Amino acid sequence: MMAPRYHWKHRSSSRRREDLSDQHFNVRTYLYAGFIATFCFLLFREFGMMGKTNTRDHVIDAVMADSSSNIYLQKSELMERLTKRDDSIDHGTRPIMYTFFEWIHPRERELGIPDEASESFINEWKAAWKAAGWEPIVLTLENAKKHPQFDEFHSRVAALPMPKVNGIPSALTQLTYLRWLAVASVGGGFMCDYDVFPLSQAPKTSELPYQGKFSVYCKLYNPTNTGVPCLMSGDANEWTRVAMALLENGEANADVRKGWTDMLAMIDLRLSGTYTLYDRVFQGQEMPTPIASEDGCIQLEAKNAIRFPLSRFPPKAALKDRPAMIRHFLSSWGNICTPAVQLRTKPEGGWEAKKNLLP
Repeated sequence: MMAPRYHWKHRSSSRRREDLSDQHFNVRTYLYAGFIATFCFLLFREFGMMGKTNTRDHVIDAVMADSSSNIYLQKSELMERLTKRDDSIDHGTRPIMYTFFEWIHPRERELGIPDEASESFINEWKAAWKAAGWEPIVLTLENAKKHPQFDEFHSRVAALPMPKVNGIPSALTQLTYLRWLAVASVGGGFMCDYDVFPLSQAPKTSELPYQGKFSVYCKLYNPTNTGVPCLMSGDANEWTRVAMALLENGEANADVRKGWTDMLAMIDLRLSGTYTLYDRVFQGQEMPTPIASEDGCIQLEAKNAIRFPLSRFPPKAALKDRPAMIRHFLSSWGNICTPAVQLRTKPEGGWEAKKNLLP
């Protein structure tokens, strides 16, 4: 009786070892399968093989988030603060200067600028244009959606080849086109990037210059007579017309370069008569040092605004320090330059300009 009993124990132990071996094999199989599936998903996403549905409406998805998440609440609060009109301004008594800003999910931001830095910079932009006699207003994607041609326009923009951020088509590149419809939807007018600051007082009239024809005030000298979309004006029809021209140019150059932005389209259209170009915005290649003598005023004497792009700041300058650096530069300019172009710095950090902007 003992032998069978011993044999039974031996067989049980052997079977347990076989079962454990089978379990280890199954775990390894599942891990390998999961790894392969994840790799294939990332590969397909990177090379745009997940289907056009993901990219077609991506610019809409990129500015949205789960309504139950904290990031969505932060986005809503940020956009509400930025788009709130200044109650201290008597609306309708000042010309309006528009800019455009739209929240993009942090994982899809090409420059990685945090919300706090963007808000601080835009608030500085608001204070400057308000002090110069304008009513500054921030437009968003919601304004663009109100344009009657938005759906068709957006569909065509989304079909353009785009550079990718973390494997996802660039929402920022698409927004450079959609912002044009945002200005058209509110009736046209002046619009500038929020890195453009005034060097002159607002005009006394709300009528657009040059009979509302589309005008660009940022000029590059290489290529010759090239406009840059950093400060522009035109009526609603003109904004729509130029938006369509830029989109058509982007479609025509779809095979030339991914990420054909509105700026590249404007450069390409410089000889087409699409817009009239004026040289009214100072655009240096590097962050100007504070003006130390009247010789430094010459470059700015005939300008109505100055642009402070991110590339102009010293490499080690923190994003949060940019508004203070701009105030410091404009303060030195106002203290040294001639009264004809003087810009006085107020204690609270705003500016008061004297020279009229545009004829």
